[in-house]
Amino acid sequence: MIILPDKYKVGIISMFGTKGEDWLANVPEIVDRYIKKFNLTNVELINDLTLNIVLLAECEEFGNIVLKMGLPDIELLVRETIALEIFNGKGACQCYYSNKEDGIMVLERLIPGETLHNVYNREERIRAFCDVASNLAVKLKGPIQLPAYREILDRSIKQSNEQSEKFKSLQEFIIIADELYKEIENSNLPKYLLHADLHHGNILTSSNGRKAIDPHGFLGEKVLETARFMENEIEKQGINKDNILEVVELMAKYYKEDKALICKALFIDYVLSTCWNIEINFEDEHINRDINNLKLILDCIENILTPKEEKGIALNLNKKSQV
Repeated sequence: MIILPDKYKVGIISMFGTKGEDWLANVPEIVDRYIKKFNLTNVELINDLTLNIVLLAECEEFGNIVLKMGLPDIELLVRETIALEIFNGKGACQCYYSNKEDGIMVLERLIPGETLHNVYNREERIRAFCDVASNLAVKLKGPIQLPAYREILDRSIKQSNEQSEKFKSLQEFIIIADELYKEIENSNLPKYLLHADLHHGNILTSSNGRKAIDPHGFLGEKVLETARFMENEIEKQGINKDNILEVVELMAKYYKEDKALICKALFIDYVLSTCWNIEINFEDEHINRDINNLKLILDCIENILTPKEEKGIALNLNKKSQV
């Protein structure tokens, strides 16, 4: 029988109330059922839990596995399940089994599981990211029950309008992000299934090569996949213009996308990350740092753009951000 940390249980009840409390009461029975179903041995609970419960185990049928479970109707878990089933082991860990009613996934366990944080050369890290992201790229051929990137951005716009005082410092940047994403949308680029959280910690080296874990599962333009990794990468060395431009240059080299487009994707996603930081009540000092970083990214967009008419757009947007 697994024993969940008290801190985790308090967090789940805080987020989901009675529903979370009822689920926690059922967790031992659900886990025991799947241990028996798959003849799992050497079952080990990961103690650093946030939203989902993660168990490592050995499985008679699949070898080393991860048993991941959460409240059955949590959107993030549902999206992850759908995305992994579509990726089907190409560029991401294999999902061997899922049961949406129980909120269960049996996943390939990547061993040794070293992240890209263990790769010490920047260019090598970016090249490794691009290899994984390119392997993941699934071009849409029909409808998929996952949210489009536009829906995610619109949620943030709606929330910022409904809580205008709370999001006051970010409002102008949200407007700019919306305008920049409209530019991307108007380019009519192909849409892809995106991992959408493909940072250093979610890319693991294993005996089967590098693969991704924990997809968020959005639908959107391929260039958007670069943003979360770049946020992580530029923050490793302290954000400044030279740092941002170097990362954008290397990303363009290996991901084969336009530099201006990559930089715009970075700005849009950084706005979304800052929205989340505001939503979960990060301290003003952290939000102010995010705002300054957004100004630096805007400057980099201006630096990269060359046509006069595009530079004019960027300058106007920059002026808006200073209002």
